[in-house]
Amino acid sequence: MKFYNYLLIAGLLCSMSQPVLADDNLYNRALEAYQKRDYKLANQLIDQFIEANPDNPYGHEAKAMILANMNYYVKALAQLKQVLELSPKNHRAAESYGALLQRAINYLTKNGKYDEAVELAQQSQGAIPEYAATSKGQAAANYACGIAYFERWCKNDDPEDYRTYMSHMQKVCELDPVSPTGEIMTGIASYDNGDYKSALNHFQVAKTLRSTNPTAAMWTGLAYAALGSYDMALAELRTARKTFSNNPNIIASIADVLLAQGDYEGAKIEYMTARSLKPNSSDMYYALSDLFIMTGTAQEGVDILKSEISESPSFQSYFHLALLLHQMGDYTGAAAACKQGLSVAATPWERLQLNTELALIAFDQDPTQTQVRLSNADANALAASQHPSYWVYMSYADPQEPQRELNARKVLREVGPNNRWLHAQACKSLAFNKRDAKQPIWALEMLHQAWLRTPQGSRALESIQKEFPALKDEAVQYLQKEIQRTSKSKDANSVARLAQLEAQMNAIQSASLGNPGSRLLPMMTPPETASMLIPPDTDPSLANLCNAYSEPIRWMKFKDKEQ
Repeated sequence: MKFYNYLLIAGLLCSMSQPVLADDNLYNRALEAYQKRDYKLANQLIDQFIEANPDNPYGHEAKAMILANMNYYVKALAQLKQVLELSPKNHRAAESYGALLQRAINYLTKNGKYDEAVELAQQSQGAIPEYAATSKGQAAANYACGIAYFERWCKNDDPEDYRTYMSHMQKVCELDPVSPTGEIMTGIASYDNGDYKSALNHFQVAKTLRSTNPTAAMWTGLAYAALGSYDMALAELRTARKTFSNNPNIIASIADVLLAQGDYEGAKIEYMTARSLKPNSSDMYYALSDLFIMTGTAQEGVDILKSEISESPSFQSYFHLALLLHQMGDYTGAAAACKQGLSVAATPWERLQLNTELALIAFDQDPTQTQVRLSNADANALAASQHPSYWVYMSYADPQEPQRELNARKVLREVGPNNRWLHAQACKSLAFNKRDAKQPIWALEMLHQAWLRTPQGSRALESIQKEFPALKDEAVQYLQKEIQRTSKSKDANSVARLAQLEAQMNAIQSASLGNPGSRLLPMMTPPETASMLIPPDTDPSLANLCNAYSEPIRWMKFKDKEQ
C-alpha cells in the first residue's frame, strides 16, 4: 500500500474514533458505510453530522478522507484546511493534508493539467499552521508543491518554475532533515559536478529512507545511466515514470538509455512520445534526427514527417524536417522546410527557432555570408533562452574571433554527447575560425572532428572532403616552417617542442579522414580518448577539446539554470 493511501485510511479511522458532540449514530453509520466502500452514503451521513456539529474538526477530517476516496481531491483539501483552522496543532491532519496534496498534484499532472497543479500548489500555501508538531505535514506539502513546479518545468523549461521547485525542496530539507529530499539534493549537486558514483550513493540512501519516492528513482536511474549501467538505469527510470507518467524529460531519458543499449526501435518510440508531450522543444527534434541519421533510416524519418505535414501542417513537423534534411546535407530542402514552417508558426519562439535554423543552414554552406543574420532582438531572445543553438549561431556570427571560438567550445563542453549534430556544427565553425586565424593544425583537426560527427550519406561530407586536402597542405607548410625555426632555437624546451612538431608532421602527412560518422555512437559514454589525426600528447589542449563532454544525459540538467 502506498504511504499516502495508508496515511489517509489511518487518518480516517483515527478521526472517526474520536469523541463527538452530537449525532454519534450518524458518525458511526458514516464509518460503517465507508468501510463497505459506499462512499456516496458515507458522504451523505457525514454531511448531516457536520451540519449538526459545524465546529467539530473530526467531522471535517472524516469528510476529507471520504472525498479523497471519491477522487474529489480539491474538495477534500478544503475540508482538511478547515480541520487545521479548528485544530491548528493537529499533526495528523497536517500530515494527511501533505499526503493528499501529493496525491492531488500527481492526479492533475498525470492528466496533463500542469497549470492547475501549480494553481493548487499556490492555493495550499499557508494551509498548514507553522507549529513544530505539524512540520512533517508542512514538509510533505512543500514536496507536493515542488513536484507541481517540477512537472511544469519539464514541460515548458521555464526557469522560474525550476527556481520555485528548488525553493520548495530546500524548505522540505529544513522542515524534515531526515527526509529523502536532503539526500536527493546532495546527490544532484554531485551529479552536476560529474561525480556520478557519489551521486548514486546519495540517491540510493534516499531510496532506503522512502523506497517509493519517485524523485529518488528518477535520479538513481540518471546516475546509473551516467555510469553506463543501462539495465539498472532503465529499471529505475521506468519506476519513476509510473508516477511521472507524462513527463517528457523522463521519457526522453528512457529513450537515451534504450539508444545506448542499441534498442533503436524502442528509442524511436519513446522519443516520439516525448516529442508529442513537449512539441515546442527543439531538443526533442535534435534527438530524433540524430536517431534517424545514426540508424541509417533518415529517409524513413523524412517520409514520416512529410506524412505528418500532409495530414496536418505544423511548426513541429516542418522544423523537425528542416533539421533532418540539414543533417543529410540537403540545404535547399532544409531551407524550404523552414520557410514553409514560418507560414504556420504560431508563436515568436517558433519563428525564432526556424529563423535560427535558416541562419545555420546558410553558415554551413558559406561561413562568411552575412545575409541571414538574426535581428538584434531575435539574437537577444535566443541568448535569453540559453538554448545551445545560440552558441552555434554566435560561433559564426560574433564579430570577434575569440568570442566565436568561446561559443564553439561551449557547445562541445555543455551540449550532451548524444547531440552530435550540434557538435559537428561547432567543429566546423572552429575549423573555419582557426584557419582564418592562421592555425592550420587546429583547423585540420577540427575539420576531421566534424567529419567524424557527420553521418554517412550526408551531402555535407562533400564540402569537408573538398576542403581537407588544401587544409592538409597548409598544415604541412606551417609545420615545416615551425620545425625549421625550432631547430635553430637555443631555448631549453626546443628539443621537446621539436619532437612534438615532428610527430605531428608524420601523423598529418599520412593522415586521411577515415570513416565518417564514427563518433556518432556510442551515444552516452564516449571513449576516453578521442579519435584524432595528430597524437593527443603533442597538443593536450586540442585533445581535451576534441574529447570535451560533460553531460551523459541532458534532459534533467539543473546546473546553471539560475544564471
